[in-house]
Amino acid sequence: MKNRITSFLALVLCLSVMAPTLVQASSIPHKETVIFNSDSKDGTYEFDEKIEVNRVKYKLSTVDYNLVSTQKKQVEGEVTHVEKSAPVLRGSTVDFPDKITVMGEEFTLKEVRSTAAAEKHTQQVTQNTDYEYYVTRETVPQTKKVTVKNEVTGIEETVECTLSDISRQGSRWVKSYIDIKFSGYDSTAISWRGLYFANEPTETPLKGYENELLASVDLNASNGKVLKTYWTSEPYTANEVVYREAKADIEKLVPVYRATYSGEISEDMVIQEAVYTGMGKVETDEDEYTIEAVAYYEEDTMSDFMKAVGLFLLTILIIVFIVLAVARKKLSDKIKEIKNRKNNV
Repeated sequence: MKNRITSFLALVLCLSVMAPTLVQASSIPHKETVIFNSDSKDGTYEFDEKIEVNRVKYKLSTVDYNLVSTQKKQVEGEVTHVEKSAPVLRGSTVDFPDKITVMGEEFTLKEVRSTAAAEKHTQQVTQNTDYEYYVTRETVPQTKKVTVKNEVTGIEETVECTLSDISRQGSRWVKSYIDIKFSGYDSTAISWRGLYFANEPTETPLKGYENELLASVDLNASNGKVLKTYWTSEPYTANEVVYREAKADIEKLVPVYRATYSGEISEDMVIQEAVYTGMGKVETDEDEYTIEAVAYYEEDTMSDFMKAVGLFLLTILIIVFIVLAVARKKLSDKIKEIKNRKNNV
Protein backbone atom coordinates (compact mmCIF):
# COMPACT_ATOMS: atom_id res chain seq x y z
CA MET A 1 0.00 0.00 0.00
CA LYS A 2 2.76 2.34 0.93
CA ASN A 3 4.54 1.68 -2.40
CA ARG A 4 1.39 2.48 -4.38
CA ILE A 5 0.99 5.83 -2.70
CA THR A 6 4.62 6.71 -3.29
CA SER A 7 4.37 5.81 -7.03
CA PHE A 8 1.22 7.91 -7.42
CA LEU A 9 2.83 10.95 -5.83
CA ALA A 10 5.84 10.60 -8.11
CA LEU A 11 3.59 10.53 -11.19
CA VAL A 12 1.77 13.66 -10.07
CA LEU A 13 5.07 15.45 -9.48
CA CYS A 14 6.34 14.47 -12.95
CA LEU A 15 3.20 15.77 -14.66
CA SER A 16 3.42 19.03 -12.75
CA VAL A 17 6.96 19.55 -14.06
CA MET A 18 6.32 18.58 -17.72
CA ALA A 19 2.91 20.23 -18.25
CA PRO A 20 4.14 23.87 -18.41
CA THR A 21 6.68 22.94 -21.06
CA LEU A 22 4.08 21.13 -23.16
CA VAL A 23 1.61 24.03 -22.95
CA GLN A 24 4.24 26.65 -23.84
CA ALA A 25 5.37 24.67 -26.87
CA SER A 26 1.84 24.74 -28.33
CA SER A 27 1.12 28.50 -27.75
CA ILE A 28 0.63 30.88 -30.79
CA PRO A 29 2.36 34.32 -30.58
CA HIS A 30 0.34 37.57 -30.99
CA LYS A 31 1.51 40.87 -32.56
CA GLU A 32 0.36 44.46 -31.87
CA THR A 33 1.46 47.38 -34.15
CA VAL A 34 1.24 51.07 -33.22
CA ILE A 35 2.29 54.17 -35.22
CA PHE A 36 3.14 57.15 -33.00
CA ASN A 37 4.98 60.47 -33.11
CA SER A 38 7.93 61.30 -30.89
CA ASP A 39 10.32 64.21 -30.32
CA SER A 40 13.21 61.71 -30.31
CA LYS A 41 14.37 59.08 -32.77
CA ASP A 42 14.66 56.72 -29.80
CA GLY A 43 11.11 57.28 -28.61
CA THR A 44 9.34 54.30 -27.03
CA TYR A 45 5.74 53.23 -26.63
CA GLU A 46 4.27 51.75 -23.45
CA PHE A 47 2.52 48.51 -24.35
CA ASP A 48 0.44 46.62 -21.78
CA GLU A 49 2.46 43.89 -20.09
CA LYS A 50 -0.50 41.52 -20.24
CA ILE A 51 -3.43 41.47 -22.66
CA GLU A 52 -6.34 39.18 -23.47
CA VAL A 53 -7.44 38.46 -27.04
CA ASN A 54 -10.39 36.19 -27.79
CA ARG A 55 -10.28 34.92 -24.19
CA VAL A 56 -6.61 34.00 -24.58
CA LYS A 57 -4.17 35.68 -22.21
CA TYR A 58 -0.83 36.93 -23.46
CA LYS A 59 2.24 38.46 -21.87
CA LEU A 60 4.66 40.94 -23.50
CA SER A 61 7.80 39.37 -24.91
CA THR A 62 9.69 41.92 -27.09
CA VAL A 63 9.13 45.29 -28.84
CA ASP A 64 10.74 46.32 -32.16
CA TYR A 65 10.92 49.97 -33.40
CA ASN A 66 11.19 51.24 -37.01
CA LEU A 67 11.60 54.91 -38.07
CA VAL A 68 8.86 55.68 -40.62
CA SER A 69 9.44 59.39 -41.42
CA THR A 70 10.83 62.70 -40.16
CA GLN A 71 8.88 65.96 -40.41
CA LYS A 72 8.63 69.36 -38.78
CA LYS A 73 6.69 69.38 -35.55
CA GLN A 74 3.28 71.07 -35.67
CA VAL A 75 1.52 72.81 -32.81
CA GLU A 76 -1.93 74.37 -32.44
CA GLY A 77 -1.99 78.07 -33.40
CA GLU A 78 -3.49 80.74 -35.67
CA VAL A 79 -3.27 79.94 -39.36
CA THR A 80 -4.37 81.77 -42.50
CA HIS A 81 -6.32 80.55 -45.51
CA VAL A 82 -6.53 82.45 -48.82
CA GLU A 83 -9.41 82.28 -51.29
CA LYS A 84 -8.74 83.69 -54.79
CA SER A 85 -11.19 85.03 -57.34
CA ALA A 86 -11.02 84.65 -61.09
CA PRO A 87 -9.31 87.59 -62.88
CA VAL A 88 -11.54 90.69 -62.82
CA LEU A 89 -11.19 94.25 -64.08
CA ARG A 90 -9.15 96.60 -61.94
CA GLY A 91 -11.51 98.51 -59.67
CA SER A 92 -14.07 95.70 -59.58
CA THR A 93 -15.13 94.14 -56.27
CA VAL A 94 -15.82 90.52 -55.39
CA ASP A 95 -18.14 89.53 -52.54
CA PHE A 96 -16.49 87.01 -50.21
CA PRO A 97 -18.37 85.40 -47.26
CA ASP A 98 -17.48 86.63 -43.76
CA LYS A 99 -16.93 83.07 -42.50
CA ILE A 100 -15.96 79.81 -44.18
CA THR A 101 -15.26 76.26 -43.01
CA VAL A 102 -11.98 74.60 -43.97
CA MET A 103 -11.27 70.99 -42.95
CA GLY A 104 -13.95 71.24 -40.29
CA GLU A 105 -12.52 74.47 -38.80
CA GLU A 106 -14.22 77.86 -38.96
CA PHE A 107 -12.24 80.74 -40.50
CA THR A 108 -13.11 84.46 -40.30
CA LEU A 109 -12.48 87.02 -43.06
CA LYS A 110 -9.61 89.34 -42.10
CA GLU A 111 -8.90 91.35 -45.28
CA VAL A 112 -9.34 91.47 -49.05
CA ARG A 113 -6.38 92.44 -51.20
CA SER A 114 -5.72 92.76 -54.94
CA THR A 115 -2.81 91.44 -56.96
CA ALA A 116 -2.11 92.08 -60.63
CA ALA A 117 -3.19 89.25 -62.89
CA ALA A 118 -0.66 87.86 -65.33
CA GLU A 119 -3.06 88.23 -68.23
CA LYS A 120 -5.01 91.23 -69.48
CA HIS A 121 -8.45 91.43 -71.05
CA THR A 122 -7.77 92.07 -74.73
CA GLN A 123 -10.36 92.97 -77.34
CA GLN A 124 -9.15 92.62 -80.92
CA VAL A 125 -10.18 95.36 -83.34
CA THR A 126 -9.94 94.98 -87.13
CA GLN A 127 -11.29 96.88 -90.11
CA ASN A 128 -10.81 96.53 -93.86
CA THR A 129 -10.58 99.09 -96.66
CA ASP A 130 -11.15 97.86 -100.21
CA TYR A 131 -9.49 99.48 -103.24
CA GLU A 132 -10.83 98.89 -106.76
CA TYR A 133 -7.42 99.28 -108.28
CA TYR A 134 -3.91 98.01 -107.75
CA VAL A 135 -2.30 99.15 -104.48
CA THR A 136 0.74 98.21 -102.40
CA ARG A 137 1.65 98.59 -98.71
CA GLU A 138 3.50 101.76 -99.61
CA THR A 139 0.61 103.40 -101.45
CA VAL A 140 -2.08 103.07 -98.77
CA PRO A 141 -2.30 104.81 -95.35
CA GLN A 142 -0.27 103.07 -92.65
CA THR A 143 -2.78 103.72 -89.85
CA LYS A 144 -6.53 104.05 -89.51
CA LYS A 145 -8.71 105.24 -86.64
CA VAL A 146 -11.55 102.83 -85.85
CA THR A 147 -14.42 103.51 -83.44
CA VAL A 148 -15.75 100.43 -81.60
CA LYS A 149 -17.62 99.63 -78.38
CA ASN A 150 -15.48 98.39 -75.47
CA GLU A 151 -16.79 94.91 -74.64
CA VAL A 152 -16.08 95.44 -70.94
CA THR A 153 -17.16 99.01 -70.29
CA GLY A 154 -19.75 99.32 -73.06
CA ILE A 155 -18.29 102.74 -74.02
CA GLU A 156 -17.44 103.73 -77.59
CA GLU A 157 -13.68 104.10 -78.04
CA THR A 158 -11.50 105.21 -80.92
CA VAL A 159 -8.62 102.83 -81.56
CA GLU A 160 -5.70 103.64 -83.83
CA CYS A 161 -5.12 100.52 -85.91
CA THR A 162 -2.04 99.85 -88.00
CA LEU A 163 -1.79 98.31 -91.45
CA SER A 164 -1.31 94.56 -91.04
CA ASP A 165 -1.96 93.11 -94.49
CA ILE A 166 -2.62 93.84 -98.21
CA SER A 167 -4.38 91.07 -100.12
CA ARG A 168 -5.96 90.56 -103.55
CA GLN A 169 -9.68 89.83 -103.19
CA GLY A 170 -10.36 88.95 -106.83
CA SER A 171 -12.22 91.22 -109.25
CA ARG A 172 -15.62 92.88 -109.52
CA TRP A 173 -17.70 94.72 -112.06
CA VAL A 174 -18.14 98.40 -111.28
CA LYS A 175 -20.10 101.11 -113.03
CA SER A 176 -18.25 103.92 -114.77
CA TYR A 177 -18.60 106.24 -117.76
CA ILE A 178 -16.68 107.71 -120.69
CA ASP A 179 -16.94 111.38 -121.65
CA ILE A 180 -17.21 111.86 -125.41
CA LYS A 181 -16.50 115.18 -127.20
CA PHE A 182 -17.16 115.53 -130.88
CA SER A 183 -15.49 118.35 -132.87
CA GLY A 184 -15.94 119.76 -136.37
CA TYR A 185 -19.62 119.20 -136.07
CA ASP A 186 -21.55 120.44 -139.08
CA SER A 187 -24.42 119.43 -141.26
CA THR A 188 -22.65 116.55 -143.00
CA ALA A 189 -19.98 115.00 -140.70
CA ILE A 190 -18.54 114.83 -137.22
CA SER A 191 -15.23 113.52 -135.85
CA TRP A 192 -14.07 111.83 -132.61
CA ARG A 193 -10.47 110.90 -131.81
CA GLY A 194 -9.59 110.94 -135.52
CA LEU A 195 -12.68 109.04 -136.58
CA TYR A 196 -15.22 110.65 -138.91
CA PHE A 197 -18.87 109.77 -138.98
CA ALA A 198 -21.77 110.80 -141.12
CA ASN A 199 -23.88 113.33 -139.35
CA GLU A 200 -27.06 111.30 -139.16
CA PRO A 201 -29.80 112.01 -136.63
CA THR A 202 -29.53 109.49 -133.76
CA GLU A 203 -30.10 109.37 -130.04
CA THR A 204 -27.21 106.90 -129.50
CA PRO A 205 -23.98 108.44 -130.67
CA LEU A 206 -21.15 106.05 -131.57
CA LYS A 207 -23.48 103.09 -131.70
CA GLY A 208 -21.58 100.23 -133.30
CA TYR A 209 -18.24 101.61 -132.07
CA GLU A 210 -18.35 100.03 -128.62
CA ASN A 211 -14.87 98.45 -128.96
CA GLU A 212 -13.40 101.84 -129.91
CA LEU A 213 -15.09 103.42 -126.91
CA LEU A 214 -13.63 100.77 -124.55
CA ALA A 215 -10.20 101.04 -126.12
CA SER A 216 -10.22 104.80 -125.43
CA VAL A 217 -9.99 103.97 -121.70
CA ASP A 218 -7.71 100.92 -122.10
CA LEU A 219 -10.54 98.39 -121.88
CA ASN A 220 -11.72 95.62 -124.18
CA ALA A 221 -14.62 93.24 -124.54
CA SER A 222 -13.25 90.95 -121.76
CA ASN A 223 -13.10 93.59 -119.06
CA GLY A 224 -15.56 96.24 -120.23
CA LYS A 225 -19.19 96.64 -121.28
CA VAL A 226 -20.87 99.61 -122.92
CA LEU A 227 -24.34 99.93 -121.47
CA LYS A 228 -25.62 102.97 -123.41
CA THR A 229 -24.52 106.20 -125.07
CA TYR A 230 -26.41 109.50 -125.10
CA TRP A 231 -25.96 113.20 -125.86
CA THR A 232 -25.21 115.51 -123.02
CA SER A 233 -25.20 118.84 -124.86
CA GLU A 234 -26.42 120.65 -127.88
CA PRO A 235 -23.95 121.79 -130.58
CA TYR A 236 -21.93 124.80 -129.57
CA THR A 237 -19.12 126.88 -131.13
CA ALA A 238 -15.84 127.73 -129.49
CA ASN A 239 -12.96 129.39 -131.24
CA GLU A 240 -14.87 129.02 -134.50
CA VAL A 241 -15.04 125.22 -134.02
CA VAL A 242 -18.33 123.42 -133.58
CA TYR A 243 -18.54 120.94 -130.69
CA ARG A 244 -21.07 118.57 -129.17
CA GLU A 245 -20.66 116.38 -126.11
CA ALA A 246 -21.94 112.89 -125.25
CA LYS A 247 -21.42 110.19 -122.59
CA ALA A 248 -21.16 106.40 -122.52
CA ASP A 249 -22.28 104.49 -119.39
CA ILE A 250 -20.12 101.38 -118.99
CA GLU A 251 -19.19 98.58 -116.58
CA LYS A 252 -15.61 97.59 -116.12
CA LEU A 253 -13.95 94.62 -114.40
CA VAL A 254 -11.47 95.92 -111.85
CA PRO A 255 -9.10 94.17 -109.39
CA VAL A 256 -9.98 94.48 -105.70
CA TYR A 257 -7.23 94.90 -103.12
CA ARG A 258 -8.01 94.85 -99.40
CA ALA A 259 -6.00 96.68 -96.77
CA THR A 260 -6.50 95.18 -93.31
CA TYR A 261 -5.91 97.30 -90.20
CA SER A 262 -5.54 95.75 -86.73
CA GLY A 263 -5.46 97.04 -83.17
CA GLU A 264 -6.68 96.15 -79.70
CA ILE A 265 -8.27 97.45 -76.53
CA SER A 266 -6.41 96.23 -73.45
CA GLU A 267 -7.81 96.31 -69.90
CA ASP A 268 -5.75 95.56 -66.76
CA MET A 269 -7.01 92.59 -64.75
CA VAL A 270 -6.52 91.80 -61.04
CA ILE A 271 -7.11 88.83 -58.76
CA GLN A 272 -8.99 89.49 -55.53
CA GLU A 273 -7.61 87.54 -52.55
CA ALA A 274 -9.64 87.05 -49.37
CA VAL A 275 -7.46 86.33 -46.31
CA TYR A 276 -9.15 84.26 -43.57
CA THR A 277 -7.77 83.39 -40.12
CA GLY A 278 -8.58 80.47 -37.84
CA MET A 279 -7.05 77.85 -35.56
CA GLY A 280 -5.04 74.98 -36.95
CA LYS A 281 -1.68 73.27 -37.08
CA VAL A 282 1.36 75.56 -37.28
CA GLU A 283 4.72 74.16 -38.39
CA THR A 284 7.73 74.78 -36.11
CA ASP A 285 11.49 74.49 -36.60
CA GLU A 286 11.68 71.34 -34.47
CA ASP A 287 11.83 67.85 -35.93
CA GLU A 288 9.21 65.22 -35.15
CA TYR A 289 9.61 61.51 -35.82
CA THR A 290 6.98 59.02 -36.86
CA ILE A 291 7.85 55.61 -35.43
CA GLU A 292 6.35 52.16 -35.86
CA ALA A 293 6.35 50.03 -32.73
CA VAL A 294 5.68 46.29 -33.02
CA ALA A 295 5.01 44.35 -29.79
CA TYR A 296 5.28 40.57 -29.76
CA TYR A 297 3.23 38.69 -27.15
CA GLU A 298 3.39 35.05 -26.15
CA GLU A 299 0.57 33.09 -24.62
CA ASP A 300 0.57 33.36 -20.80
CA THR A 301 -0.20 29.74 -19.84
CA MET A 302 1.96 29.40 -16.72
CA SER A 303 -0.26 31.15 -14.16
CA ASP A 304 -3.50 29.30 -14.91
CA PHE A 305 -1.72 26.01 -15.30
CA MET A 306 0.16 26.38 -12.05
CA LYS A 307 -3.06 27.23 -10.22
CA ALA A 308 -4.69 24.15 -11.67
CA VAL A 309 -1.68 22.01 -10.78
CA GLY A 310 -1.59 23.43 -7.25
CA LEU A 311 -5.28 22.69 -6.77
CA PHE A 312 -4.80 19.25 -8.23
CA LEU A 313 -1.86 18.51 -5.95
CA LEU A 314 -3.75 19.82 -2.93
CA THR A 315 -6.64 17.52 -3.76
CA ILE A 316 -4.27 14.59 -4.17
CA LEU A 317 -2.54 15.34 -0.91
CA ILE A 318 -5.88 15.50 0.91
CA ILE A 319 -6.86 12.16 -0.61
CA VAL A 320 -3.47 10.71 0.33
CA PHE A 321 -3.81 11.93 3.89
CA ILE A 322 -7.27 10.44 4.09
CA VAL A 323 -6.06 7.13 2.64
CA LEU A 324 -3.06 7.05 4.97
CA ALA A 325 -5.26 7.85 7.94
CA VAL A 326 -7.69 5.10 7.05
CA ALA A 327 -4.89 2.66 6.38
CA ARG A 328 -3.18 3.59 9.62
CA LYS A 329 -6.42 3.08 11.56
CA LYS A 330 -6.96 -0.29 9.92
CA LEU A 331 -3.39 -1.27 10.70
CA SER A 332 -3.81 -0.15 14.27
CA ASP A 333 -7.04 -2.09 14.61
CA LYS A 334 -5.41 -5.19 13.18
CA ILE A 335 -2.46 -4.94 15.55
CA LYS A 336 -4.87 -4.65 18.46
CA GLU A 337 -6.77 -7.68 17.20
CA ILE A 338 -3.55 -9.73 16.99
CA LYS A 339 -2.53 -8.69 20.49
CA ASN A 340 -5.95 -9.58 21.82
CA ARG A 341 -5.69 -13.06 20.26
CA LYS A 342 -2.30 -13.63 21.84
CA ASN A 343 -3.57 -12.58 25.20
CA ASN A 344 -6.52 -14.90 24.93
CA VAL A 345 -4.24 -17.85 24.10
